Amino acid sequence: MTDTAPPWDTSPPEFNLSDHEAAASSPDDVTPAPAVAYTDLEVAELAAALSAYGLPVELMDEYHRMFIARTLPFLQLLEMGEALADMGITQSSGINRLPGWLRVAAGGLAIGVGAVMVRRSVGVSPAPAPAPGGDTDE
Repeated sequence: MTDTAPPWDTSPPEFNLSDHEAAASSPDDVTPAPAVAYTDLEVAELAAALSAYGLPVELMDEYHRMFIARTLPFLQLLEMGEALADMGITQSSGINRLPGWLRVAAGGLAIGVGAVMVRRSVGVSPAPAPAPGGDTDE
């Protein structure tokens, strides 16, 4: 009779530290991905998508085309993709690599825009001012 483990044996395999050395390497050993700047068109497309949030679906394509047509020349003039890369905002950088001030500003903007859109969608808006000389309840 042989001394092999039966196929249903669930004992853990023998641990060998050398098998896990790659996982334990320091982050300094990892070569970062090359920074690839966004193109100005990509910046315009992303801005169009973000600013179209909340529009009716049937208007999104027209909005997207108009937004890009009106903003892309300025973004190209400013070389916006390269400017973002100079600030560390590239296709290979994650959100956690953005400067803190930028994340806070973007978060504040998202909260403000979201609040306005939700208030409009549920019908809560400031009461219109009465027309001059209009009817009164007195």
